[in-house]
Amino acid sequence: MKKFYPPILIVLFSLILCGGVAFSAEASYRSVGTITSTNLLEGNSASSIDSFYYNLSSLPGDSSASIQFSQNGTSWYSSSGVSGGSNSLTTLGGDTISLSSLGWSGSYFYYRLTLNATSDRTQTPTVDSVKLNFTPSGGSEDAFSEIKYLQS
Repeated sequence: MKKFYPPILIVLFSLILCGGVAFSAEASYRSVGTITSTNLLEGNSASSIDSFYYNLSSLPGDSSASIQFSQNGTSWYSSSGVSGGSNSLTTLGGDTISLSSLGWSGSYFYYRLTLNATSDRTQTPTVDSVKLNFTPSGGSEDAFSEIKYLQS
């Protein structure tokens, strides 16, 4: 009895044997990626939203990372209150952005993170974690809380 080899297997074997297929080992990223958080204050109420910490673990070549903040998930601001503005994330190892000029309080807080790959699209910035610091409503003036959000 003859063995039957499907045509795809034969073509694949021929291409590999003759070196007709080359595979790139480098990853290729989209040029821009945006992440929008869920409400970080879900189940909490803040008398003041104080600062936002980020841990930027890589910022290769000509890549970039920026962030915007919102209380409704549709209107976005920089930390200085500029509508449509953003903050550049440039400090490797982490930094804290003051949000006090926004004067925000309440039960809603969102961030939108934009990552731009290098021009050859083989490397992208990496943000390992973020943390929102706020003063809880009804707490003492010295009360200080934080919510951690880890990227996977």
